[in-house]
Amino acid sequence: MPAGRPLYYTDPIELQAKVAEYFEKCDDGEEIKVYSKKKQEIQTIHQRIPYTVPGLANYIGFNSRQSLLNYIERAKKEDATDEEIEIMDTIIRAKARIEQQRVERALTGEQDARVAQFDLKNNFDYREVIENKMDFAPLQVIVRRYGELEGEEQGRLESGGNALITDGSARSGGEQTP
Repeated sequence: MPAGRPLYYTDPIELQAKVAEYFEKCDDGEEIKVYSKKKQEIQTIHQRIPYTVPGLANYIGFNSRQSLLNYIERAKKEDATDEEIEIMDTIIRAKARIEQQRVERALTGEQDARVAQFDLKNNFDYREVIENKMDFAPLQVIVRRYGELEGEEQGRLESGGNALITDGSARSGGEQTP
C-alpha cells in the first residue's frame, strides 16, 4: 500500500467527470461587465475562460497546482494501483488539453506570447534551446627548423613570443596574412 496522504480521488471516472465539467465551464465562459469609453456606458460581454493548470486544480478540489502534479508523481511509483495510474492518465490528458489551448491562443494572437511562454515553461516543461555554432576556417601550419628562421622571427621566439608562419612570412600574436 502506498505511503502518504490518502488520495482525494480514488475513482478515475469521478475525476474524469469533474475534469470534463471544468472544461465545459471554461468553454461556456462568463458574462463580465466592462466600461466602453466609446459609448460611455457599462456593457455586459461574454468572455471565454482560458484553461489553466491552477484553475483545473482549484476546480476539482485541490489546494494547489503542485497537489495536482503530485498525483502524477505518485502514480509513477512501482507500487501504484491501477486506479492511481488511471487518475494520472486523466490528469496528463487534461494538462495536454490546457497546453494545446495555450499554444493555439498564442499562435492566433488571442494571448500574449510572453504569458504563454511563461506558462509553457513553468507548467509544461518547455525549455529554450540556444545553439552556439562556431565555424572555424582551416589553419595552415608550416613548420620550419629554427635555423631556417630569419633574424626577426628568431628574436620573437627567443623572447618568449610566438610566430605563426603562413605563406612564408612570420607574424606574432596569432596574426595571419591572407
